[in-house]
Amino acid sequence: MKIPLLVKILQLSVIYKAIFFKKGSLIALSLPISVGVIGSFKLLFKNVDPFDMVLPIISITLSFLLYFLFFIVDFIWGLSASKYENKTNPDWVESDKLYNSIGKIGGVILIDVLLLSIILFLVIISFIKISIALLLITIMLNILAISYEIHSIGENIKRRTGEKPKFYAFFDNITTILEKTILSKFSNLIK
Repeated sequence: MKIPLLVKILQLSVIYKAIFFKKGSLIALSLPISVGVIGSFKLLFKNVDPFDMVLPIISITLSFLLYFLFFIVDFIWGLSASKYENKTNPDWVESDKLYNSIGKIGGVILIDVLLLSIILFLVIISFIKISIALLLITIMLNILAISYEIHSIGENIKRRTGEKPKFYAFFDNITTILEKTILSKFSNLIK
């Protein structure tokens, strides 16, 4: 019988094995290295304002948590709509759509982690203005992803109930107006 991946992760097998490897000899090896790493970080962050480090971490984390909330709501409505559309089919969950969902959240996590790493590096080397600009771009990308999840929730509700609630219809109308007025004029200027 195979153990599910989540159970293996929660067992913390690599930590457990490392602690008891050769009667704990890796602990004796890792302790002085850990002290050296902490000392290196103290030296590296000596001239960094803590606010400049904390702001990106908190902003991106909260943005991701907000995205995750909308992702979960969309995921639940998507499953509900899929089950409703395939009442007679016992295999109503489509694996393609599940993989797409994993891909959506994985993409947001990848972008957030990558950009957060770059932002923190820029803070460390004292490029604060560039790091703030990159932070704004990161937050914008999260809001963009949240907006798409809002659209997707409306589509899933429509699939399930046959009608899109007024808020979601209003949201789609706003995006249509933006597309036809501002964005079409902008694209005409580029051409």
